[in-house]
Amino acid sequence: DQLSYKRKILSIEQYQFGLLVVSGLLKKFVFASNLSEYVFPVIDQPHNYGGLTVIIATLLSKFLLYYDLSGYSDMAVGISGFYGIRLTENFRRPLWTHNMKDFWTRWHISVTTWIRDYIFYPFLTTRIIRTGLLGVLLITFVLFGLWHGFTLPFLVYGMIQAVLIRFNNGFERLYSFLRLKDGLFSKIIKWFLFYPVFIALPCVLFFSNSLAAFLNFLSFLPSAPVMPLDLYFNLSRVPLFTVLVLGACFEVATYWGRNFDLARWLQKKNYVVQLLLGLGLVMSFLAVAKLNEGTEFIYGGF
Repeated sequence: DQLSYKRKILSIEQYQFGLLVVSGLLKKFVFASNLSEYVFPVIDQPHNYGGLTVIIATLLSKFLLYYDLSGYSDMAVGISGFYGIRLTENFRRPLWTHNMKDFWTRWHISVTTWIRDYIFYPFLTTRIIRTGLLGVLLITFVLFGLWHGFTLPFLVYGMIQAVLIRFNNGFERLYSFLRLKDGLFSKIIKWFLFYPVFIALPCVLFFSNSLAAFLNFLSFLPSAPVMPLDLYFNLSRVPLFTVLVLGACFEVATYWGRNFDLARWLQKKNYVVQLLLGLGLVMSFLAVAKLNEGTEFIYGGF
């Protein structure tokens, strides 16, 4: 009977899965794909750019990798959820941490958990532990690095991560020495002290063809600043400023959405409001998304 028909209300979980798919699409095609236009050319040919541009590419490199990988993960978790397959959350805002131990408990959780349970813990029970905790960490993270590719940059990346985790307490001692507490201002200072050098810079190794290429890239960090007009003012690209502003809004919205329960808020709105929000999101997405060739997932190449 059409008169007695009542619209079916989607569950909170279905809204959550839908939001994860949307999140994944934004991360991959709005942020990762657009950021790649400003990161890859600089890492591949740093001699064509000045120190400021090289620094910007360095700072963006980890965000590029994060948005690419977590975008794929969000879409996988969301889509599988609609089919009744529950996958665990893989990323918990890892780029906003202030020490290495916290970072690795939030980054690519499924992989890092497997490495911890099946490589790190078993090695703790072997004679290797006689070399100290650093020895076990070196073996664990060297294997993790080589898992991405059997190259010298990945080997060095793994070694760097092992050393940083072993001396993780040094970060807290530094913050204590500088009298940085848990307030917002202190967290911002901690981030600027930690992220650029210990998260972003080693990430360049992921995109370097060789250790020599990485060292060559580093040599251009202190070079004179040059404004590459063809990079920042190319009309065929979404402006970097636009991408950064949208990224900042997305990060704030993601944080706010977790605390506000955005899925429940959407469920309570009528279909007209939901339709208008959806149309606005689709139009905005098409305006800034990069959907042409060359938008394959970066992590697929590792």
